[in-house]
Amino acid sequence: MPEERDVWLAVEISATVDTKDVERAVERAAMLRKAGYAAIPAVAGREATFIAEEAAHVQGVLLFGTE
Repeated sequence: MPEERDVWLAVEISATVDTKDVERAVERAAMLRKAGYAAIPAVAGREATFIAEEAAHVQGVLLFGTE
C-alpha cells in the first residue's frame, strides 16, 4: 500500500493569467520539490491569455477559474 503524502499547490493568482504567472508557478513548484515537498504548479484568475493557456497545458500547470 503506497504511503500517503501531502501535496502542495504552488499557485500564482492574477486577474488575467499570463505566461509570467505560469513561469512563476513552475519555478515555485520546483523550489518546493527541491526542499523535499511534493508540489504541483497552478495558476488562477478570471481569464487567461491564449498563450498562457497553451504554456500551462504544455508545462503541466493546473489552470483554475478561467472560462
